Parts: sequence; structure tokens; C-alpha cells
Amino acid sequence: MNDTDLTPRTPSRPRRSWATAAAVAAAALVGAGVGLVASAGGAGAAPTAAPTAAPVVSSPAHHTTVLRFRVTFSDHYLVDVPPANPGSVGLGDYALFSDKLLDRKGHVVGTEGGSGLVTNVADGQIFFTLAIQLPHGQITAAGLSSAAPSKELAVTGGTGRYVGAGGRLDLVENGDGTGSLVITLAG
Repeated sequence: MNDTDLTPRTPSRPRRSWATAAAVAAAALVGAGVGLVASAGGAGAAPTAAPTAAPVVSSPAHHTTVLRFRVTFSDHYLVDVPPANPGSVGLGDYALFSDKLLDRKGHVVGTEGGSGLVTNVADGQIFFTLAIQLPHGQITAAGLSSAAPSKELAVTGGTGRYVGAGGRLDLVENGDGTGSLVITLAG
């Protein structure tokens, strides 16, 4: 498999991640009370450089493209939907996020923005939906996950170079305000 690996950039201050948001939701669900998802940068902001991705051919009939990014998470914005129970996360509460996507040299090459909606308090289940802005178009993704640091979502479509996109998105949170994002597009 031939793909592009992008090197992380160390943020100057700690940032919260999707895991934080999900953990907040999950912790609040069990009575702890933590915080929800995080992200940075404007989803509509134009990236400064194009991400590089090399196509991978796994068989003559199957073409796969893998995009790899480092992620810098910003603070999250938690929306407490009534009936409000201060200090806890309930069904229908959600967090909004907007993350910076970086290449291997630490340059911002895109943004992702979306939300995580608490859909099952007892299980800590969260429905994530997001859009990723890159220089040549957007990629959308959605799926069920939790407060765990690893999340796998389905790629649901795209615009520009990514029209008709399908595949999967894998996000891993490092716990220090940074993480990695791998988007595998099947064609």
C-alpha cells in the first residue's frame, strides 16, 4: 500500500479532542461530569497547501486512495438541550467542533467541522457528522461512536475532486490536543 504520511505539529497549548467531548458525555452519563468534543480552524477557511495522497491499487478492479493528516483540536462548544440537568450530559446534548488538518511539515492543509450528538446515555453512544474542507473539494462523513480515542466513520460523499466519495475515516486522539486522521477512499 502506497500512501502519504503527514508529520504532527506540536500545539503551543493543550487542546481538547473528540474523545474529550465524548468522554464528557460518557462521564456525565455515569455521573462523573467531564467535557465534550473539540476542534479548531474555520470549516470554510481555505487551506494553505494541498494534501498529498498517493493512489493505491490493490487489484485491477479496485482503486484506493489514502489521505493522512495530523489533527490539532480546538476547544469544544457543548450545547445542553433541555430538559437541562446542570453538570450532566443527557440525551440530545451535542458538541460542535472545527479541527485543523496538517501535513507532515506542520502546515495547515484543511479543516474539519461537525458535531457529536448524544444518542444513548446509558451506552455513551454519540452520532458524529462532519465535513472536511480541502483545497480541491470537501469530504463528508458520519457514524456512531463513543468517547473512545479511536473512531471509525463512513465517508458519505464529497464535492470537487471527491464527488461520489465513499470509504472510511479513522480518527485517533493522542490525548494531548493532537491526533491523526486517515481517510481511505474506495473508487
